[in-house]
Amino acid sequence: MKCLMQAWQHNESDIKAWLICKTHDVEQAEDLMQETFLKAMKHQERFCSLDNARSWLFKMVRNTLIDHIRTQHPVDKLTADLGITAQEKAPIMGLLSCLPRVLSELDDEDRDVIECCDLNGMTQADYAQLKDISTAGAKSRIQRARQKLKQHLTCACQVKFAEQKVCSYVPRHKL
Repeated sequence: MKCLMQAWQHNESDIKAWLICKTHDVEQAEDLMQETFLKAMKHQERFCSLDNARSWLFKMVRNTLIDHIRTQHPVDKLTADLGITAQEKAPIMGLLSCLPRVLSELDDEDRDVIECCDLNGMTQADYAQLKDISTAGAKSRIQRARQKLKQHLTCACQVKFAEQKVCSYVPRHKL
């Protein structure tokens, strides 16, 4: 019990700060701290033999937060039970039909960086090396290209946003 109490006292403020950062709610963070502490109490006899008590506590806190989030979001299970299609659940996936045409309308440099890094999975560092530019230059290039792609998609496919998420669009097929 003494080992657990010492570890808890040493890490309590960091745990609380982390939970507040994740939940954006002081009361909820405190509730999750209490729940985590009760879970830790169940393992107090093994606690003194741990190599890294801080790591173990944060793992418990993270798992408690995940459990809490899962119980608060039963909507995913409900949508699966109702047979809601992926198109209805995530309209952004439907934008894939717009992508080839909009990509073809970007300039060569922008299209190349998006195809290499975003579509083919090349790291920005590898892209920088391939194009003989700095990593910072590659990061800037990909950010500018993504912004241009977003602008083109928004205009060409008449993308509508709600709460910063795609809610609808008009498909635009290949030329």
